[in-house]
Amino acid sequence: MKLWVSKYALNSRGVYEAEGKIGADGRFYPADCSKSLSRSEYHQTRELAVMAAELLRENKIRQLQRQLDRIRAIRFVPKGVA
Repeated sequence: MKLWVSKYALNSRGVYEAEGKIGADGRFYPADCSKSLSRSEYHQTRELAVMAAELLRENKIRQLQRQLDRIRAIRFVPKGVA
């Protein structure tokens, strides 16, 4: 069975098509990988996989923006100055 994988969309592989089997537990077992994928990490169509990848990207951007805001809020003052 061929499915589209979005798990590695933000890494080097991006969204790609994979051949494998879906187990009784609902997990996808790609033929080219020893790791299984949960239902949210594989999709029936490329379009659904791209939509999931876009969501991953948007969430990562929000996470990084919050991190940037925290770092920008840090102020360093000389010792003895309150």
